[in-house]
Order: sequence, then structure tokens, then C-alpha cells
Amino acid sequence: MSASTVRRAWWPSAVLLRFATKRLIKGGIIWGIVFGITVASSAIAYKAAYATPAARQQVAATFSSNIGVSVLLGQPHHLDTISGFTGWRSLGIVIIIGSIWAILASTRLVRGEETVGRWESFLAGRITRRGLVVQLLASLAATLLAMYMCIAIVAVAVGRSPGVAFSVSGSLFLALSMVLGVSMFAALGAFMSQLMPTRSRAAAATAGIFGISFAARAIANVADIHWLLAFTPLGWIDHLQPLGTSQPLWLLPIVAFAICCSLGAVYLAGKRDLGASIIADTDEAKPRYGLLHSAFGLAVRITRGGRFGWVAGMAVASFAFCSLAKTAGEAFSQSAGLQQAINRLLQTRVMGEEAFIGTIFFVFMAAAMVYATNMLGAIRETEAEGYADNLLVRSISRVRWLGGRLAILAASLVLVGVSVGAFGWLGAHLQHSSVSAGDVIGGGLHTIVPAVFLTGVGMVAFGFWPRITTNLMYGVVAWSFLMEMLASVGTINHWILDTSLLHHVSFVPAASPRWDVIAIMLSVGVIGSVMGIWRFTRRDLIAE
Repeated sequence: MSASTVRRAWWPSAVLLRFATKRLIKGGIIWGIVFGITVASSAIAYKAAYATPAARQQVAATFSSNIGVSVLLGQPHHLDTISGFTGWRSLGIVIIIGSIWAILASTRLVRGEETVGRWESFLAGRITRRGLVVQLLASLAATLLAMYMCIAIVAVAVGRSPGVAFSVSGSLFLALSMVLGVSMFAALGAFMSQLMPTRSRAAAATAGIFGISFAARAIANVADIHWLLAFTPLGWIDHLQPLGTSQPLWLLPIVAFAICCSLGAVYLAGKRDLGASIIADTDEAKPRYGLLHSAFGLAVRITRGGRFGWVAGMAVASFAFCSLAKTAGEAFSQSAGLQQAINRLLQTRVMGEEAFIGTIFFVFMAAAMVYATNMLGAIRETEAEGYADNLLVRSISRVRWLGGRLAILAASLVLVGVSVGAFGWLGAHLQHSSVSAGDVIGGGLHTIVPAVFLTGVGMVAFGFWPRITTNLMYGVVAWSFLMEMLASVGTINHWILDTSLLHHVSFVPAASPRWDVIAIMLSVGVIGSVMGIWRFTRRDLIAE
């Protein structure tokens, strides 16, 4: 490189901040848009479905007395108003999804990137270990700020629309509540990354604390011991009640928790060596050689934690949501406005329990697509970071290595579909739902069809343009979900709507399977995967 092409970096002491923010901010913006759409869809759907005071009183009575709703989304407040319902529903959903994203993002950034040696080159300069963690936390803060801007813009826009009438300050407080709630677990993940020797253990410990907080909130709401909410992070979020009787005072423990975890992470970073941890890993452990006899076995072993987490999480979520099918189905059947919104989304006139389960499985379709994206992204990361080189220099062919990883992905998707269907039916059955096991399990398997199609698209990108693989797949997921959400509350040109992958599938059991679409999507998935493998065998390994 000639001297004339070398440029002095702007603000060289913050080069790590810019580097880390660049790696995180795309995900923050995407999720911010998705969370903003959640706010908008909640408000617009409520306005359309419950147009009269009587209908709003009925929905408030239905959900306020439902224990399952209180466990999942927190104690309902002011559900007889658009603002109360939107604040409760959107905050409850965003905190669960956003906290999971924050845990994975912060532990990957702070501990995962250190484990692979990415921060060694920065520490070789003038950046100290504590300075490194400060800049990583600043990059997380910048990403959360971008997320806040996306949510706030959408919330303010929908709040000013006719018939909704949120105040600007209320919309901004809702966005702030969401982002600060997520920030607690981002900071906690950074703190645990100093304590634990590996990213997986840091993520597991943080997720465990999140689970304890979730359980404490559920006990407080179900057993009517609301004083317990003052001692759990998710309880503080419940007390905020954005767009209802807002309680900004509860922002203080949330901010204090995030600051304490951040300061703790910075302090502990100076107390340990690079690659070490406060809770040291044992130097003496019995070696475990299971599944290390082949490249396929190695892939099974190193991906088993993520697979188990996704399958278990989606199975538990399916059980919980489908247990509400009987109650929600009755509410669906009694609201003409809600029927219209569901008919637009599911493209069917079937109402009741089947419509509710079909709506839930629509969400699981998007989740399965995200799961496929993550797994294919992990394959791309294995190549980009140079890990695949250690296997491919041996007598392992590229077809064997990549084909084995794809086989694991395919088997995992099938397991996700079966688990979603089986646990969904069990949850509905325990509440005496009339939906048959075959219909629900078939609907669970149907949720993975778009994910198979997306895998084929991603494999073509992996073979020909590997650097865009993950971004392309996430773009397809976000666009498809966005189009379906907008179509459920308004009218969209059919040419634009046809670009949504989710628009072409039926939502079983609310509608009958479209076997021609299933055959086409599965075929595209298989053909795209074969093309990706073929091209991978004829190109160079490409780093990040």
C-alpha cells in the first residue's frame, strides 16, 4: 500500500469504539425497527378490533383475569384504552426478546471476541484492559441509542395518527422504558463476561438471572404478592406502566442496576489477565473425546448448546402461548374488528382457537427463519475466522464438511418444528382446547418451511457472495415480517406484498396447508443448498 493511501484515523484512541459499534449497530437498528413495528401493530390492531367502549371493557376483563397472560407479559394495566394496552403488550414482548438479544450480543462482544483473540491487537497499543471494556460498553450504549431512535420515531408517528392520540412524551417514555430494560441485561452480560471463563458460561449465567427475575415476577403476579416486584428487574419494568399511569421514578433502580453492572465489569477487567476470568476455569479436568472422531461429530458437539437453547426456548414459548388458546379464541370470536385483522394476516375466515394458534405459529415461522440465519451465519463465521482451515487442510473434503453442517441445520429445524407442535398441543390440551393433536403438530412442522427456503437462498449467497450471507438472510426475515404486520392493519399493493416470504404460506391450523407452495419452498431450499455446496468447492476460502 502506498504512503499516499494511508490515512490517519480520526480520534485514534477510540478506534476500538468505532470498530465494535460497526459490528453491533446493524443488529440494533434492525431490532429497533422490529420493536417499533410491535408498538405500531399493537395500537392499530387494538383500535380496529375494539372500536366501542363495551368491546374494550370486555377485552380488559378477559386478559386481566388470565393468569397465563400475567406470567408472560406482566400484570395488565388499563387495557380498556389504546394507550394502556399498547404500553403493556409491546413492553412485555420487547423486554423478553430484547433481553435475549442483549445477553447474546454483550457476551459475544466482551467475552466471545476476546476468546478468539480479536482484542489482542488493540491491547498491544495504548488501550488498557479497563479502557477496552469502557469502549465496548460505549459501543453497546451507542447501539442501544440507535435502537431507541428507531422505536421512538415509530412510536411518535403512530401516536400522532388519528384515533390513537399518544402524547409525544408518552411515546418517548415507552421507547425509553424498552431500551433501558434491555440495557440492564446487556450490562449484566458484560459483568458476567468478566467472571466466567467462556462466553457460553457468561451467557448461561446471565440468562439464569433473567430466568430467576422472570419467575419472581410471575410468582408476584399470580400469588398477588406485588411487593415482590420491587426486588426484581422485570418487576421494575412492570412498575413503569408507559402510556398508562406512567411511573418514571422506577427508572432509577433500572439505571442504577445497569450502571453498577457496567462499573463492576470495568473494575474486574483490571483485575484479570487477557483470556483469564475472575472465576477461573479448572486446570485439571478429565478429557472428554466424545464426538471428536469426525468433522461431523465436532460440528454436533460445538453447536449443541445453541441448538438446545433454541429448541427448548421455542418449545416452552409454544406451550405457554398455546395454553391461552381457549381464552384468546373466545375473545377472537366476539370481536368483529379483531376478526378482520386476523383474516388479513392469516388469509382465512376461520376464527376461534385455530386462529389464535395460527397467529402464534406465524411468529414461530419468523423465529425459525432467524434460527436458520444464525446457524448458517455460524458456518460463515467458521470460515471467516479461519477455523475451517484446520479441518480442510486434512483429508476432509469441502462437500463433507459443509454437507455435515447443513445436515445438522436441517435436523435441528425438524426438531424445532416437532417441538413447537407437540408442546403447543400439550399446552392447549391441558386447558381443554378442542384443537386436535394432528393439526397443531402439523402446524408446528409447517413453521419451518419458510426457514428451509431461506436456507437455500442463504446457501447461494454463501457460495457466490459469502460476505453478504447473514445480512441478506436477516434482511429477508425483517422485510417479510414487516410486510405481514403492515398488511394485517392496512392495505398494501399486492406486488409489494408478494415480496414477503411469509405471504405465500398458510398458517396451519387456521388454514389448510398449501402443498404446492410447500413443495416449491422445499425444492428451492434443497436446490439452493446444492448450488451453494457446489460453488463452495470451487472458490477460495474468504476471510471477513
